[in-house]
Amino acid sequence: MHAPGKNQLSGTRKGMAEAGANLAKMDSLTGGTMKRELHDITSSDTHAVVLARITAQRGGKSFSYNSAVLLDIRDGKVAEQWMLNDDQETVDQLFA
Repeated sequence: MHAPGKNQLSGTRKGMAEAGANLAKMDSLTGGTMKRELHDITSSDTHAVVLARITAQRGGKSFSYNSAVLLDIRDGKVAEQWMLNDDQETVDQLFA
């Protein structure tokens, strides 16, 4: 899993355990307020794209941004994942 930016969640995570820990940290940092509103999913045999609107609160502030998750699929399983955001500055503030 590849996450852009300059925050606690940025960087590359390998394997299900590291990716799962990163997702759990997202929920922990936002006190469970993070909501993901699915907009669309499209896929082929080798790739998938998930589009979503993310909202969360932290430190008394509200944050929202659009996210695209790109998945590389090999042998029917997710082999690699890239997270892309339309407002990286907001994401960096949220997960600072």
